[in-house]
Amino acid sequence: MIRARGWVVALALWSGSNAFGASHSSAAAAPSADPAVVEEAQSRFRRGVKLYEDGDTAGALAELTRAYRLIPNYKILYNLGQIAYQQRDFAAALGYFRRYLSEGDDLILKPRRREVEADIVDLELRTGRIDIESLPAGTTVYLDDVRVGTVPFPLPIAANIGRHRLDAVFDSGQRQSRVVDLAGDETVRVTFERPALARALRVPPPPAPALRQNPAPLTPSFVEARPLESEDKPRRKSARTDHRGSWLSWTVTAGLAVGAGITGGLALELSNQADEVLNTYPASKSNLEGLRGQQRTMAWVSDGFTIGALVMAGVSLYLSLSGASESEAQAGSLSRMDVARAAR
Repeated sequence: MIRARGWVVALALWSGSNAFGASHSSAAAAPSADPAVVEEAQSRFRRGVKLYEDGDTAGALAELTRAYRLIPNYKILYNLGQIAYQQRDFAAALGYFRRYLSEGDDLILKPRRREVEADIVDLELRTGRIDIESLPAGTTVYLDDVRVGTVPFPLPIAANIGRHRLDAVFDSGQRQSRVVDLAGDETVRVTFERPALARALRVPPPPAPALRQNPAPLTPSFVEARPLESEDKPRRKSARTDHRGSWLSWTVTAGLAVGAGITGGLALELSNQADEVLNTYPASKSNLEGLRGQQRTMAWVSDGFTIGALVMAGVSLYLSLSGASESEAQAGSLSRMDVARAAR
């Protein structure tokens, strides 16, 4: 079994490192093989070997994967399968070993091929398969938040035994999720609902008004049906509202002014008391500090009332002036209406 070949993994990695440069000597000479890319791939491979020896399987897996992407070498797939097995990611190990046999083909020695084929049989008992149905082409599939690919898939998705979450993200952005429980060497078929097609809602135009053949002419009585006095009522009401608002603001202004006077007087009284304590021998420091603190507080409050009174005085003056102007305008409009009525 794979776990019984711990030393074989390390030896295979070292042998793969030695064979890496040899097997790619022809590739390095090819026009498409950049010497810098070959050097980076070899460096990452050696780094992956070192990380594996240090017990960092995750780091070794990342470096070897990067080396394979730079310059594919089927021997690296065998090492990746070994590491994935040690991480108990049996589905990934199964995929690496299958690719190893496919890409290595007749270059793999028969004893090694029989070994890997036996490992594949063991891994199939530790994994299951998910067969997705009724999904439109181009739908992106995620398995446990990891992107698997887009539909269609040539083969069912291999996954470790246990519970998994499968997400399908459609082109429209809609997402559907399914929970799958897999047993060893089992194929589970998962069905998704096709997303509803967005239908444009067409709002019918409003019906055209019916036209009478012989519309009746408008009579003078119909034109004068609305009394002119009705237009004046809202304006008068608005004028009364503004008038009340100005009185209310003046009342608030007066209250603030009174508050400023009271608190100012208290501050002055506290200042006098503090002076008396200061002139007393021996003066009490605690009483003096307390009186000074109360004096400052009352002075601040008095200043606040004073500022508020000044602001409200300005507001009150504005409301009074605007109310007076509107009252004059209404008086003028009423006089003009009276003249018009007298003329009729």
